Amino acid sequence: MALACAGAKPTTNLRGPPPTTAADRAMAQLSELYLDASLAHNPVTASYLGYHKYDGRWPDWSPAGIERSLQTVKRFERELGRIDEKQLSPPYAIDRQLILARLAAERFNLLELKPAEWDVQAYNEAIGSGLYHLTLPPADPAALLARRTALLERLEGLPRFLETAKQRLKETPQAHLEFVLAQNPGNAKTVEETLPPLFEAHPELSVRFQAARGKAVAAINDYQKWLEVELKPKATASFRLGREKWERKLRHTLETEVSVADLETDARAGLAALRFQMYDLALPLYRQLRPDDLSYQNLAGDERINLVVGTVLSEAAKEHGTPETFFADVKAQSDKIITFLEKSDLISLPPKTDNFVIEPTPPFLDGLAVAFYNPAPAFEPDVKKSYWISSVPKPGTADAESYLREYNRHMLQALTIHEAFPGHYVQLYWSSHSPYASQVKQVLESGTMTEGWAVMIEQLVHEAGYADDDPKCRLFHLKMRLRVYLNAILDLMMHTSTGPEAEVDQQALQMLTSLGFQENAEATRKIRRAKLTSTQLSTYFVGYREMLGIYRDGQKKPGFQRKQFLEKMIGYGSIPPAMIRTLLTQDGLL
Repeated sequence: MALACAGAKPTTNLRGPPPTTAADRAMAQLSELYLDASLAHNPVTASYLGYHKYDGRWPDWSPAGIERSLQTVKRFERELGRIDEKQLSPPYAIDRQLILARLAAERFNLLELKPAEWDVQAYNEAIGSGLYHLTLPPADPAALLARRTALLERLEGLPRFLETAKQRLKETPQAHLEFVLAQNPGNAKTVEETLPPLFEAHPELSVRFQAARGKAVAAINDYQKWLEVELKPKATASFRLGREKWERKLRHTLETEVSVADLETDARAGLAALRFQMYDLALPLYRQLRPDDLSYQNLAGDERINLVVGTVLSEAAKEHGTPETFFADVKAQSDKIITFLEKSDLISLPPKTDNFVIEPTPPFLDGLAVAFYNPAPAFEPDVKKSYWISSVPKPGTADAESYLREYNRHMLQALTIHEAFPGHYVQLYWSSHSPYASQVKQVLESGTMTEGWAVMIEQLVHEAGYADDDPKCRLFHLKMRLRVYLNAILDLMMHTSTGPEAEVDQQALQMLTSLGFQENAEATRKIRRAKLTSTQLSTYFVGYREMLGIYRDGQKKPGFQRKQFLEKMIGYGSIPPAMIRTLLTQDGLL
């Protein structure tokens, strides 16, 4: 999140426990100034978070804008240095730590990563997100005209933002450019098809909108040509960060000290152990499929596991829907999981009246991952939140069949547990409605915590008895967990390897399809995602390890109550696992 100097004192309504000391009050005031300053410079993020003060603007990624961001980082580091953490109550001490960590990450981003100079995907995502989040209906209908006016102002400013992109992007990695070339036309489609109906009820804006619409579409189409003609020959930059820079970014992403050597060792050990667990589960099913075939007994190690587990998974993968039924299949699995959770009383679910939907992934992100959870904005926790499902690629092709085999009806259950029930949706709902979780904790969300929770809770759902009578479903749950270890290994491999890109890609593909039993459609997309999102894939394994460790330690405590403990874990907000451990200890639960 880039920063800029704040103007007048903001008027945010910060949630969380009230300040109890003078130091707390000073920290609360500085937090408010920090949030406003950061969101002033990144208005697209502000809109995503439901902070609508800067809705009509685009981020300023010019050299002057970047310099202002850097100066603001330094300013807030100085201001936070004047607050003695020892004088703060625990909630405010955590807010101070979170802001300092984010400032350090932003300093690293501005001075060393410099994405504005090469990351063409960052511009594309800003365009898509900047438009999409202003199309959502506001919680207060009275704010609709203001929201539409801001959307119009942003549309009018789009050509200028694209000119900045042309001036700043001197080179880019080929993987980033290829993705944007495929996704950018979706931005034009949004302007041409999605936006016009939104302005039909606002005739006072129609003249401006029609003018802005035409200019915006022309600018996007011109930008597409520029990407193809001007930038494509310069798509020679490496997507790799290199070991030293990747390790430094990893520490900022994870917000925890981690040994990269131990991370890889532990991930490979976890991968091997889980594959043996899958073998034990798959062997009875294999014998049912091939009762007269004992040839697997002549194999050992990975070869035997690959034959037995791979055969069972391949046969079960045939139980999938079609591109036309994909959304209905997701909805059916969601209903099944909700029914189990209500009976098991594992954790409280959000009210059925909550504004939660399952819908297609917006064009600017479609295909980056098969599914996303898009939470309600941090400043508007009760507006729409979405479980996004990406489109099935080109129906009738081998790629589409591979995609559907990967996301068969068994795998869709694992995916839905992770993304929605009781994964990201449930966790983020209760975190956003927690009386403890301040606005800072909502905005500066820890991906290590949220991904770690989602992976951990998948495991706990099955430990609670889900699919006890369905070994195929449990096998695909374990296959889903294989990704946790493979993601971390892949992240490291893609960004620290020094060999030719094609050779490393082939090694990665072999690892994902052989050790991870992934369909080619999944594996190739995961390799692309690793190139586009350095360090994010490591959050699953590190978060899972830390969150599960907290839970297992809690189980050892006399008087442990499962539901109470899980709800306490997410009740502090989406903060790094180490902070959750500290707070649970202070509350006597560890």
